[in-house]
Parts: sequence; C-alpha cells; structure tokens
Amino acid sequence: MVLAVVMGVCWLSWLRSKNIKAALLACVLFLPMVSVSIGPRTLMFGWLCLIALLALLWEFRQGKDWLWCAPILFVVWINTHGSWPIGIVFLSVYLVTGLFEASWGNIQAKAWTPGQRNKLLYVLGLSIVALFLNPYGGHLVAYPFHITFGHRLTVDTVQEWQTLNFHTLRGKLVFFIVAALVILNMARKRIWQLYELLFLLIAILAAFTYTRFLIMAGLIFCPLYACEFTFFGVQNKQDGKPILNFSIMAILAGIILTHIPTQSDIQRQIAQTYPQDAVAYLKTNKLDGHLMNVFSWGGYIAWIDH
Repeated sequence: MVLAVVMGVCWLSWLRSKNIKAALLACVLFLPMVSVSIGPRTLMFGWLCLIALLALLWEFRQGKDWLWCAPILFVVWINTHGSWPIGIVFLSVYLVTGLFEASWGNIQAKAWTPGQRNKLLYVLGLSIVALFLNPYGGHLVAYPFHITFGHRLTVDTVQEWQTLNFHTLRGKLVFFIVAALVILNMARKRIWQLYELLFLLIAILAAFTYTRFLIMAGLIFCPLYACEFTFFGVQNKQDGKPILNFSIMAILAGIILTHIPTQSDIQRQIAQTYPQDAVAYLKTNKLDGHLMNVFSWGGYIAWIDH
C-alpha cells in the first residue's frame, strides 16, 4: 500500500510533466510528508482513491474523458475509508471553477463547454448517490462527520490530528517546500488555473491544521513541482546514460538488500515500541472489563489478543 501511494504520486507527477526524471525528483519532496501517518491502515486506500480522482480530473481537462469511473471510485472509497469527503470537495471545486471564464493576472478560470458542465454535474450527483452503496447506508456516509464533530477527544488529543509543529524538522521542511514553490512560480511567472490554486490552498490549510493531511498536501504539491523541474529538458533515448543508471540502481538495490531487517531485529523493535509483556499478562490472567491503553497501542493490543 505504501509503495502504491508513492508510485501513484510519481504517476500524477509524470502526467503533469511528461518527464519521468522530473516526476521522480518531485517524489523526493513527498518523503517528509508521507512519513507522518503511513502504515498498515485503511487510510492508505483513501489516498489511493484521491490519487485516482486527481488523475481523472487532470485527464478530463486534457480532453480524455474517463469521468464515468468517478462514481465507481466513490463506491470503493466509501467502503474502504472515511476520507471520501475530500474527493467530493475537490470534485465540487473543480466543477464550480469552470462555470465561468475569468482572468486575474497569472490566475485563469477556463469555462466548461455545456457538454462538459453537464457531464460533471451528472458525475458529481452520481458520485454522491454512489456513497450509499455500502452495508450501512446513511450511517457510513455520516461517519466522517460524526468523528469530526462528535469525537472531539480523539481530534483534540491524538498526535496526527494536531497542528503541524514548525519547531520540528518535518515542519521546517514543509515550510521550505511551500515557500520554494511560491518563489519558483513568482520567478517563472507561471499561469495558474483557478482550480489548481484552490486545490493547493485547501491542501495547505488542511496540512497546517491537521498533521495527518500532510500526505494529501504531498499529492497536490508533487505534480506541481514536477512541472517546475524543467531543467531536465526534453527526454531523448539517445541521451541516456545506461552505465550510470545501472550503477545507481545497483547501489540502491545493495542498500535495500543489506538493510532488510531480520526476524530478531523486528521482534526487538516490537519489544521496544509495544507492550509485549503487558499483553502476555492479559492473555495469561484473562482480565475482564474495559482496558485503558495508550492510543497508539490499541490496534496492537486488539490484534495480538485475537
């Protein structure tokens, strides 16, 4: 899942730049963002769905109509993770910013044709209806809002729901990434589509407000950065350096192979991070009733206990 998310970001970056080297370089910027809430969790499905949606929207602007996939995508999304409101917000912004033609300096809004507008309206409506195709009906649709407004203790205390800390290395790196993108665009006088700018602002606000949304910010940032990394120029197979490329890949493969943890390494890390002895005690003594535990240990305790 982690690999799929990173490859998805690379794919989005390549769609925008059509340059694989620029896309790979842009993915390096994704690293300080992806580490914040990555792991074996259903949240990864949500990010994969967002990647697919962003690709559909970009391709639609390029004249490639795959929007009929969007309602199907939202069926998958609602049944895998509760982050689907992000997709509805992005799809709605994408639709609304094309309802008029306008230009403000380097910001432009390109109007949809009547056919495109109607297609987007139908797709948005069908996507909302598709959300109810789940085993729990409206209860699952309401779930993200119930968590946001009804579980304030979780939102107010869990680390990944806290505001981005700019005193940490990650916070400083994210600030640098945002600032560098602004400076690059000012220097190169890039023309912004209105929906691109709003997507970026939404991502920045979400990431700065709740740390867990740094991955979402990375999904928006990296394709934009790939467009700026034009110093690679037009790719030409005759200009390739196969010996250098092979050497780099061989070094990377060697690093990966020599750093694969052994089973004893994994068990030692588990013992340092999780309450192994406490779980063993619980299983031996068969204690009943509610268990108070550190939030980060809940999944581990439930998994081991079963």
